Amino acid sequence: MEKTKKSIWILSLIVMAFTGCQKSNHFTLNGSVVGKTDGHIVLDLGGKKIETKIEEGHFYFEVPKVQTDLAHIVIGGEKFPFFIENTALKITLYTDSLDKSIVLGSELHSACDKFKKQEDEFMRDLFLKMKKYELADEEQKDKYFRVLFKEREDEAKKFINQYLNTPLAPYLIHYRFKLSMGADELQNWFNQCSTKAKESATGIMLQTFITNKKNLKIGKPYIDFACRDREGRDVKFSSVFNDKKIIILDFWASWCAPCRQEAKNILKIYNELNDKGLDVFSVSIDKDEEKWLKALDHDGLPWHNLIQDTDINDNTPSVLYNVDAIPAIFILSGDGTILARDLRGEELNEFCKNYISID
Repeated sequence: MEKTKKSIWILSLIVMAFTGCQKSNHFTLNGSVVGKTDGHIVLDLGGKKIETKIEEGHFYFEVPKVQTDLAHIVIGGEKFPFFIENTALKITLYTDSLDKSIVLGSELHSACDKFKKQEDEFMRDLFLKMKKYELADEEQKDKYFRVLFKEREDEAKKFINQYLNTPLAPYLIHYRFKLSMGADELQNWFNQCSTKAKESATGIMLQTFITNKKNLKIGKPYIDFACRDREGRDVKFSSVFNDKKIIILDFWASWCAPCRQEAKNILKIYNELNDKGLDVFSVSIDKDEEKWLKALDHDGLPWHNLIQDTDINDNTPSVLYNVDAIPAIFILSGDGTILARDLRGEELNEFCKNYISID
């Protein structure tokens, strides 16, 4: 009897040890959802996706241990980025405003939130000071605000440099300095990151951005890509260059009011210069295809209209062309050379007319 009890006790220890071993290879991610949902939620770990159901406003994932990196929660077709670490995490998702969602348990995500809060506070304070100094001497005002921008830039760099060994550094470099820094300066800073940071999802994202920025300078050749037209056929950007003198590449979306307004200007340019060698190639970043089609029908845009896939990767047109804000407009010559970018309104009109008359 004693021998049997001892055997059962030893077996229990083995089972507990095995179970503990199994559990140590996982961590939990649970949370709640505030707002409307379709009842499904996906955890996107980059190379792996885990799906679960939302029950009574709550969800639960048991996650295999991963490298600390940027992950995404996908809900209702929208993505919420957050830093995942091998520790229990709790997330509160607000479906009507995912960027206000709260992550508890991730030190990197807390640091990221802190940085973004500092940026927001700086911009709010800057706006108030701009109103206060509205009537001040222009030269003095310019000098004063240059000092403010420099101080905040130095603070941001100091903050980011604390995390060069983590995926947070490349993420924040891209978030804060992608527009204000040149490709070489970004590359030099990125080179200071650890190998772990460089090989993370955010590191790969930043390196792709830098490479594309180098390749998209004025005078450089275009980057080819393919997108779907309204009939679902894949169309290559290169197909538009046949016998054309100048091409406008326009990134836009149906929900973007400035894009729709600029489309009216491009339509006037197209009607005036199409028979003289101008063509337009529009790429929508819409996630709702029906709204894209409705906008096309409403606005009557007669040129090449394509939509990129919602599954974003390194070959997505908006990624290849470093589109961080729309409308994003590139002007190319008939041989595919980038002539100019981000011209709008009358400036775009005059550029196209002058180029065609010179050519």
